Amino acid sequence: MKVFFLGCALWLITATADAAETYQCSYAKASLANGVMGNMSIPVPAKVEVLGDSIKLHRPDGTFVFSPPLTQNKGALKMIDDGSKVYAAATDGSSFAVSDRIVKVTEQWDKCQVMQKESERIKPIDNPKWRNLTTAEKTAVEKAITDKLKDPDSAKFKHSQFISNGNGEYCGYVNSKNSYGGYVGNTPFLIMIVGKGRDLNAAVISFGSDESKQLATQQVCQQIGYF
Repeated sequence: MKVFFLGCALWLITATADAAETYQCSYAKASLANGVMGNMSIPVPAKVEVLGDSIKLHRPDGTFVFSPPLTQNKGALKMIDDGSKVYAAATDGSSFAVSDRIVKVTEQWDKCQVMQKESERIKPIDNPKWRNLTTAEKTAVEKAITDKLKDPDSAKFKHSQFISNGNGEYCGYVNSKNSYGGYVGNTPFLIMIVGKGRDLNAAVISFGSDESKQLATQQVCQQIGYF
């Protein structure tokens, strides 16, 4: 599977949990038998991207696994169990792990350190190729955004065409009602779309109702090539 990197900057957005960071880690894996972990493999370098509440875990062979939002807080860990896999991340970004019940393997990304800030990589896509979102992509995007709205049922989306030869970034607008029942106007959002088929996921990178976050999101999207 193609290795992607998130080519968008969030340095304009301060004091938000929607920031993106990339970590350089030591990757190792071990088999699981009857709940007991075997010996870990020899550690090798690999990256992890933290995308809002989700994590994108790169393996040394070029494949990656993309987690659902880690919504369970357990002390120094954030976790989620999707039924087949358990994902965990240290809140300080020092380590990450995935345990797969089906293939009976646990993978660990340890001794992680923050790499170059995403803001230093931002650049527009050369010769962008545009297309409409697929039905599955649109569904994933809209679900990710409506999960963050005060009134999800009021959401009215204004979709852009997707830059299909980019790194998965997608920008659009949503209008929804606030807690007083009035529509707030078109609010820009930035999302990362990764995977295909059953592995398709959309992670919210930047979205918010306050003016400073809207301006920052708009500027980042324009730098990528949207709007």
